[in-house]
Amino acid sequence: MLPLDASNFATLLKDHDNFLFDCDGVLWKGNQLLAGAAESLTDLKKRGKKIYYITNNGASTRAQYAAKCRKLGLPAEEADIVCTAHFTALHVKDLLNVSDFVTPGTGPKIYVMGTPALELALTDLGLQCIGNGPDPVPEDFLEDDWRAESLDKDVRAVVVGFDKHISYFKLIKAACYLNDPKVHFVATNADTTFPSSSRDIIIPGTGCIVGPIVMACGRKPVIIGKPATLMIDHLKEHFYLDVSRSVFIGDNLHTDIGLANKCQMKSVLVLSGVSTLVEAKRYAESTAAADQDFVPTFYLDDMGTFYSLLLLS
Repeated sequence: MLPLDASNFATLLKDHDNFLFDCDGVLWKGNQLLAGAAESLTDLKKRGKKIYYITNNGASTRAQYAAKCRKLGLPAEEADIVCTAHFTALHVKDLLNVSDFVTPGTGPKIYVMGTPALELALTDLGLQCIGNGPDPVPEDFLEDDWRAESLDKDVRAVVVGFDKHISYFKLIKAACYLNDPKVHFVATNADTTFPSSSRDIIIPGTGCIVGPIVMACGRKPVIIGKPATLMIDHLKEHFYLDVSRSVFIGDNLHTDIGLANKCQMKSVLVLSGVSTLVEAKRYAESTAAADQDFVPTFYLDDMGTFYSLLLLS
């Protein structure tokens, strides 16, 4: 693990064609563009580099993410966006053998806990979504009340993403559907937290919603997002991504750097988001083999520093 400086940056730039960027905590925080991000990506595009935006956040569709990028001054087309909402829908479509020609929303039924964007991505690929949105527990709820409520026998999969409407009823329903081993279990990601503007604020992520369901039903889901390799595998198969000529730039040691190491890509930890240099050094100095999965190739402070290095190259 080395600091990214002018010397090794020039080599990195020369030897790699594809630059894969995490978004929140690297390029922006919330709706605030981070310094140097737009300039860096614009410069890379001018040099003929291919850019992908890789995010576990399922709050937006690919089209919505591309629009956000352009609004912030980042060069992006829909095909450049690799987000969990779209890739979760693709995976479930393949699992259930849904035809490319099915009318949106008329295919197999799935129980969804997630964002409107996740539901839209699933529906667009032909799947029928039930359960999404508020499902509060009545004040006078009793266990016998649940026993009287019937499940939809046609549900073929349970798909879990970030759900601000999570409730005890939803956990019960998801676990009961998954009691049937023929029902598929898919999660957009297992992130424990979201990036926050302050290290004093902890914002629980999708993993905190997936976890209780796993505990209740005793099954583990197929995870779509980082550090699982499914999204990169898709880029390799359909877009001929050469991982030996690809660099992953992210702020999270467990998801971003973990994915890069699984895929044998060079990686850059940007210290403007989730993980700290102290954490990275702790992994680098550890004698445990598993800890080496989270050690980046390089690190730097932020995208402003990245742009400064570009100007020197």
